[in-house]
Amino acid sequence: MGAELQTEEVADLQTGGNAGKSVLPGKERKKRGRKLNRPFDPVHKKTEEKDKYWLRAFRAYMQTHFPRVRKSMSAEVRFFWRDYLGPEGKPEKGNRYSSFGRQYKNALFANSSFVRHFHEWFETYGEAELLKKYPMHSPLWFVFYDYAAKDLLQYDPNSPKSIQPDPRPVSPAEQAPESEQEGLFLQAEDEEGTEMELLLEEI
Repeated sequence: MGAELQTEEVADLQTGGNAGKSVLPGKERKKRGRKLNRPFDPVHKKTEEKDKYWLRAFRAYMQTHFPRVRKSMSAEVRFFWRDYLGPEGKPEKGNRYSSFGRQYKNALFANSSFVRHFHEWFETYGEAELLKKYPMHSPLWFVFYDYAAKDLLQYDPNSPKSIQPDPRPVSPAEQAPESEQEGLFLQAEDEEGTEMELLLEEI
């Protein structure tokens, strides 16, 4: 009797609890769990892990590249980049965004200047950057590169899947009327040279 029970338990474990249950011919047993976004991904890396890698690498690049292009930007665009590159713009606990999740990504890709510079950076340096992490054409290299080329470069923060409530606090510039916003941007522009040097030292 004991041997029979043990045999049934082993069979139950091997069949996922469906021992003794018939399956209709020609039909596969349904698999449990969430459906994968990329079923042919050989390593199944999480989306946030891939976002974190690419967005962190781009932020590091812009910390050195921004001083070279800031003069060609409007005061409002420079305001965005100073906020993005500053200590509060880094996703971590206690900051505006606590992770590299969807809300952080939406805020970045809603800005046309960010999108343009990210595209230029990836197309110019993407492969070389990824080679620092994985060998060329290895499974992990392909997964990360394919994700950036197909998902990040075509990311739309206004798509239904991307829209979520934004918990970030409203900045003084967003609260103020348009005339006052212009004054804030001009003030930021005047102070930017000295502040940016101090800012990059803190990061």
